Amino acid sequence: MKFLIEVIPSKFKVDVLLLDTRSLKTVVEHRNVSSITFEVEHRRGLYLLAIRNISGGTVSVFITRVSRGIQQDILYLGLATLVLGITGVIIGKFLGRV
Repeated sequence: MKFLIEVIPSKFKVDVLLLDTRSLKTVVEHRNVSSITFEVEHRRGLYLLAIRNISGGTVSVFITRVSRGIQQDILYLGLATLVLGITGVIIGKFLGRV
C-alpha cells in the first residue's frame, strides 16, 4: 500500500504513525512533516493510522491511499459490473417500451 499525506497549510507540521493493532508496534513513523509519501509492504491485518498536529494551529489533512495489483483489479471489476448492470437495466426498460 502506498499513502500520500498532505497538510494544509503547508507551514504546519504533523507526526504520522502507522501501528499494527495486534502487536501495537510501529510500522511507519515520520515526525515533523508537512507532506509525506510512504509505502508499506502488503500484509493482511488491521492497522491504525495516527496523525498528531504538533503545530498548534488548525490544519486540514488529506490522506490518499494508492491501490495497485489485485486491489485495483477488484475495484475496476466492481465498477465495470456496476456499469454493465445499469446499462442492462436502461436497455431493458427501453426495449420494454418499444
